[in-house]
Amino acid sequence: MVDIVTAFMIGLLGSLHCVGMCGPIALALPLNRLNKKTMLGGVFTYNFGRVITYSLIGVAFGFIGGKIAFFGYQQILSIALGVLIILSAILPYSFERLFEITPAISSLLAQLKAGLGSQLKNGSFSSLLTIGLLNGFLPCGLVYFAVMGATSQYGIVEGALYMAIFGLGTLPAMLLVAISPTFITVRMRNKVKKALPYLAILIGIIFILRGLNLGIPYVSPEFNQKNPDVVECHE
Repeated sequence: MVDIVTAFMIGLLGSLHCVGMCGPIALALPLNRLNKKTMLGGVFTYNFGRVITYSLIGVAFGFIGGKIAFFGYQQILSIALGVLIILSAILPYSFERLFEITPAISSLLAQLKAGLGSQLKNGSFSSLLTIGLLNGFLPCGLVYFAVMGATSQYGIVEGALYMAIFGLGTLPAMLLVAISPTFITVRMRNKVKKALPYLAILIGIIFILRGLNLGIPYVSPEFNQKNPDVVECHE
């Protein structure tokens, strides 16, 4: 339960950051703004694509987390991820810059942005879905935090659910900016940008408490490590 709430809060509280990162794409969506039903359908299709991508990412990292949990390192992982999140908030270099340093990833990002550019010229629902799918792969510090949360899960289903709920948390702000571009002001975005490091530190503390196994309901619940039964062979 605490993981679901954390995932949603990361998405909801950080959604204005999403507006800053993905807002230009949402504003550039080829929507028929003269028809409200068509416009809303297009906006939901785009955001549905984002949530699908986040869920697929959750599958991959949930798989990794499941393997770590199998060997009994889930508590250590949760604490390590919490420390990493806090460090990412207080260190001057962002994760985006670290990714851009890698030539291979920079090349992939260039291809991704080129694909987005070509799809933005088409107003079909399939193009809007594709834009959302591609948008979900764009580098974003908020997504990295959510990915860390997905890695702390016990398997692919839990990881996918974690990322899907994170994506749903981002929906309110993303829907509003696409429908009403003037709803979120530059001043509001700047305030959110300043508050994000504090949000990251809070999330990091939650992960650390979760890993400490203190037996506190909803905050630091006990880990139930399931060790396989030892089968003894008798002659």
